[in-house]
Amino acid sequence: NKYTFDDLLNFACYLIENKEGGLDKFEYVFVDEYQDVTPLTHYITSYFMDKNSFIVGDVKQSIYGFNLADPTLFIERQKEYASNGGTSISFNRNFRSRKNVLSFVNDVFSKIMTLKSADIDYEKDSKFELDGVRDGGIVETHIFTNKVAKVVKPISEIYDIKEDINDEDE
Repeated sequence: NKYTFDDLLNFACYLIENKEGGLDKFEYVFVDEYQDVTPLTHYITSYFMDKNSFIVGDVKQSIYGFNLADPTLFIERQKEYASNGGTSISFNRNFRSRKNVLSFVNDVFSKIMTLKSADIDYEKDSKFELDGVRDGGIVETHIFTNKVAKVVKPISEIYDIKEDINDEDE
């Protein structure tokens, strides 16, 4: 077939709009990676959803803006769930990273992911919990300009980091 994924999405919209093909809503709808939803996929999934929908995603991970993804649709859906008695569960535990790495991420994201800048209150809703997370780890900051990498400031000057090079978990 010479149909693209976009062709299939447009065909699905055509079927929905023209009530062709006996399209019914589903009793249960599960959608993964909803942070990468586009207006078109949002329209399609919204058509099929009734009461029982389960959506998974992390708006902080929306990386497909170039593919017309609109993370505000995820945020709107989350607010809609809350206003209709739905439940939103945040997973703020990370067992794969080190405490210093997560602390660094929390510090940076708390400053740049705000309601004003990104429609996200990182401090309130998305901040990683650090209790029980392994100590150690190395964080290094690089800024790339004109294809030249420069270390702005060694992170060891910002955070008290002890390098653990003999860790079996690495």
